Amino acid sequence: MGGLSVFYQTAGSGPVVLILHGWGGSSASWSKVQEALASEGFKTVCPDLPGFGRTKAPGKTWSLDDYAMFVLEFADSLSLDDFFLVGHSFGGRISIKLSSIKPERIKKMILCGSAGLKMEKDLKTRIVSNCVSFAKYSPFLKKLLKRPLYHFLGSRDYVRADEQMKKIMAFAISEDLKPLLPLISQETLLVWGDKDKLVPLKYANVFKEKIKNSQLEVVKGAGHALNLERPLVLADKISSFLKK
Repeated sequence: MGGLSVFYQTAGSGPVVLILHGWGGSSASWSKVQEALASEGFKTVCPDLPGFGRTKAPGKTWSLDDYAMFVLEFADSLSLDDFFLVGHSFGGRISIKLSSIKPERIKKMILCGSAGLKMEKDLKTRIVSNCVSFAKYSPFLKKLLKRPLYHFLGSRDYVRADEQMKKIMAFAISEDLKPLLPLISQETLLVWGDKDKLVPLKYANVFKEKIKNSQLEVVKGAGHALNLERPLVLADKISSFLKK
């Protein structure tokens, strides 16, 4: 696929659940969810997306469309004609894009703490972002301030990424997927932690409003990484949704 050797993990047998992890994640971060879904009679497949885990980064700046086409090629390579699709955070972006390109391949969709909407900047974020912009005019200030400021903003993924992945991240978050939401035809489950600070719960309500055939499940006391914080709860909600 695009000349890349793709690492992926599978578990179980039965109807296929294709899992797309979030930015900075990998298939390893979904192992407990995969095991739990396998015990419920599903076959789970979770690839390390290009640039993450054990799959090398693409040789150019990929767009969301490129990642969506990669997922389709990956599914084709495993003869997965259709599947249930789970997308977390950045994987949610890809899932939304994929549903607009090949809706017939997706039987049902689960979005967990999904990214994809333009997010409002609070006062703290606006102030710190302006400091980051100002620092660009001084190499010394840029070196001194940029890393701690991005950490203060919660953008650790950006700080840790290499230059190629930083470009991809900037490219990805520049696209507002809100216009695609009313076009989603699949029955969709939204799963959110009520303590999610990266994609706050209010954005889940926007997804719920815009995706016609959707339902929202809120996990009390959980943050953004439901797959790590509450893997068994998440797996139970996914399994119940897929079985009904």
